[in-house]
Amino acid sequence: MAMENAENGLRESLASNAADMALLIRLKRRLNMERLPKRIECFDNSHLFGRASVSGMVVFEKGRPKKESYRTYRLKTAGMHDDYAAMAEVLGRRYGKSEDRDPLPDLLVVDGGKGQLNIAGDIINMLGLNKAFGIIGIAKRDEKKGEVRDKIYQMGRANPVSFGRDLDGLLLLQQIRDEAHRFALQYHRKLRGKHAMRSALDDIYGVGPKKKAMLLKHFGSVESVRGADLETLVALPGMNRKIAQALKEGLGKQNTEVRIQKTEIRRPNTE
Repeated sequence: MAMENAENGLRESLASNAADMALLIRLKRRLNMERLPKRIECFDNSHLFGRASVSGMVVFEKGRPKKESYRTYRLKTAGMHDDYAAMAEVLGRRYGKSEDRDPLPDLLVVDGGKGQLNIAGDIINMLGLNKAFGIIGIAKRDEKKGEVRDKIYQMGRANPVSFGRDLDGLLLLQQIRDEAHRFALQYHRKLRGKHAMRSALDDIYGVGPKKKAMLLKHFGSVESVRGADLETLVALPGMNRKIAQALKEGLGKQNTEVRIQKTEIRRPNTE
C-alpha cells in the first residue's frame, strides 16, 4: 500500500509539473517572449494617506509561488501618490546592485496599465537591464466599458495582449498580481499596527514601557484601552486616577485627530 501511494503521488506530481510547463509554454507564446517565463516577479505598493508606504515582491517559479523568495520594502523616498518615485525606489533596490540581482526574473509584472508599465520600462532601461527580461503591466477590467477581463500591456504595443483560448495564462498573471497585492497589504497592516500602538500610548503622560505592556496584555488592543471607562483603568495595577485621566484624554484626542485627517483627505475636490 505504501508503494502504491508513493507511485500515485509521483504520477500526480509529474502530471502537475507537466501541466505547469505546458501553461508556461502557452504564456511564452502569447507574450512573444524569447525564453520561457520560469521565474516571474511582481511588485505591489501600499500606503495609508501617504504614510507607511511599503512594497511587496512575490516570486512565482514554474507557475507556483516561491514564498521563501518573497521580499518586503519600506519605501523611504516615495511621496503620497507618487507612482514614479515608489517604483523607482523599489526597482532600484531590487535590481540596482549587480551583486544582488541574481537570480533575475524571466518576466516582471507591474500592477497597472500603460502609465505604470512605461515608468517601469524607463527605470529598467536606466539600470541597463532593458534586454535582461520581459516586462508587462496588468490593469483591472473597466466594467463601465463592458470589459470582462483584465488587460495585459507590453512595451511598444498600443493594444492589450489577446489571449484567445489560453485564458489560463491570463488567470496565472491575475493570481500573481493578487498575491502581490495581498502580500504588500499584509506587510503594510503589520507596520501600521506597530505604528498605531507605539504612537498611541508612548506619548501619554505616565505611561512607560511597563504600563504599556500591561495595558495591551489586559485589553488586547489600543481600541479596547480607548473604550475602557475611567474606573476600570484606575483599578489596574500601577495605575492611579491622574494617569488614567491622562490616558483617556490622550487617546480621545488622538482618535479625534485621525477622524479629522480622514475627513480632510476624503473631501472631494470642488475646484
